[in-house]
Amino acid sequence: MEISNMKTLESALEFRQENISTIFDLEHLDTLAKESGFIQRKSNRIEAVDFVQLMTVEIIQDPLISLDGLCDILATLNENSRMSAQGLQQRINTSGAANFLSSVVCVCFTDAVAPIFALTPPTLMAPFRRVLIQDSTTITVHEKLAEPFRGCGGSGAKAALKLHFVYDFHRHQFTTVTVTDGATPETAMGQALMDMIQPSDLLLRDLGYFSLEQLKQIEQKEAYFLSRLPKSCGVYFDNSPESQAFDIARYIDSHYPHQAVVDLQVYLGEEKFPCRLVAYRLPWSVVNERRRKAYQNARKKSRKPTKEYLSWLCFSFYVTNVPLNIWATEVIGTIYRLRWQIELIFKQTKSLLHIDCILGTSPYRVECIIYGRLCVVCLISMLYSTLFWYAWEMNLGEVSRDKLIKWLLRQNRLTQLIRDSSLFWFFDELLSLLPKQLLKQKRKRKTTLERIVDLETFEQAFSNHAEEILQKAA
Repeated sequence: MEISNMKTLESALEFRQENISTIFDLEHLDTLAKESGFIQRKSNRIEAVDFVQLMTVEIIQDPLISLDGLCDILATLNENSRMSAQGLQQRINTSGAANFLSSVVCVCFTDAVAPIFALTPPTLMAPFRRVLIQDSTTITVHEKLAEPFRGCGGSGAKAALKLHFVYDFHRHQFTTVTVTDGATPETAMGQALMDMIQPSDLLLRDLGYFSLEQLKQIEQKEAYFLSRLPKSCGVYFDNSPESQAFDIARYIDSHYPHQAVVDLQVYLGEEKFPCRLVAYRLPWSVVNERRRKAYQNARKKSRKPTKEYLSWLCFSFYVTNVPLNIWATEVIGTIYRLRWQIELIFKQTKSLLHIDCILGTSPYRVECIIYGRLCVVCLISMLYSTLFWYAWEMNLGEVSRDKLIKWLLRQNRLTQLIRDSSLFWFFDELLSLLPKQLLKQKRKRKTTLERIVDLETFEQAFSNHAEEILQKAA
C-alpha cells in the first residue's frame, strides 16, 4: 500500500510507531553518535540512546536541572552510565555532543514530514499542494555567550539565538527548524527556504521575511505567496521608468472612502514587481491602539510619528499572487490569520515545554539543550498531527494543542511512551479521552480554521465594522 493512500487509523499509527522507533533506535543512534564524534571508542560510558532520552523527554519538566540531577537520571536509565557531574559536563560541552543531537533533530523532522495521511483541506486551501508558514522566535541566553550567539543589538539582549520554523498547515506539523544567532536577519533564512518551494505551494510569512527578490523566485517556481506589505516598500500604478511611488493610504481614502476593502493591481519596489494588493480598513478601536503604540515607540527615540504613517495605520495591507478566481478579496485577511497560529505554538513551547529556559555558559551545552527541546517539540507535533487528522476526518472537532501537551506532561506520559514504545496503547487512551478532554471548547468566537472553512470575510471578525465605516465617511 502506498503511504500516501493510507486511510485507516491503524495504518497511520503503525507508520507513526515506526517513525518514533526510528528516532530512538539503538543501532541508528550509535551510528549517528560515531559519525558526529560523540562516541569515539567501544567502552563509552554513555550510551547514545540514553543521552538522547536524557536530553529530550527526561528533563522536559525540569528545564533548569543541575548536572547532578542529570547524572541521577542517567544512572536511572542505565546503571552502567553512572558518572560525576564533572564527567558529564565534559561530555556535554563538546562539539561532538552538539553535532550528535543536531543530527537527531534532522531525523525527527525527516520522519515528521513522512506522508502518512492526507488531511482534507478547507476549500480555500485546496488549490495548494502545501501551505507553508515561516516564522521565528528569539531566545535570550547568558551574556557570556555574546560571541557565538550575538544578540540583536541596541536595547535587545547581548546574547540570543533564533529558531526559524517552517510549519505545514495541511499536515499540522513542523517540517524544518534552523538555529541561528539572534543577529541573523529573517530575510537570510527566507532565502534558504527557496530551495524547498515546489509548484503549487503557498508560503505565508511575517514582515521580517519580506523580500521582493524572494517573491519573484516564488512566482518563478509557479508557487504562491501571501504577505503583509511593509511601509518601506514603494507602490506604483505602472511599470514605466518615470512612474512615481504613491501614498497608498491617502489614495484609498481619496478614491474609496466608503469601502471597507480594496483590491488593486500594482507594482512593488524599484523593480516594479507586478502584484495584487488588498487593503482592509480597520475599526477605530484597532487604529487607536496602533497609533498609541506608534506614539509610545516614537517617544523612546525622541520623535513623533508622521501624518503619513498615522494614515497608514488605518489599514492592513496584504500582497499576493493568488488570483481573484481562487481567493475573493474579502477572505485574504482571514487566511493570513493562519500565520498567527505559529505564534500561539511558540507561546505554548515556551510556557509548557520551556524551550526558552537555557542554563549554562558553554555554547555546546546550550546547543545540546536547544536540540533536545526541539526533538520534544517535533515528537509532540507528530502526535498532534496524527490526532488532529483523526478528529478532523471524523468530524469530532479541532484538537487543542495546549490540552494535548498538558496531558502528555502529566504523570510523565510522554516519557513513559518513549521508554515503553507503546504507541498503540497510548493512542487507545488518547482516542478515548479525545471527545471530552482534548478538543477545543465550543465558543461563540470561531477558531481561525472555522473562519476559513466558513469562508468568513475579514470584516466579519469585527462587529459593527461596516456601520463604523459609513459613520466615518459621513
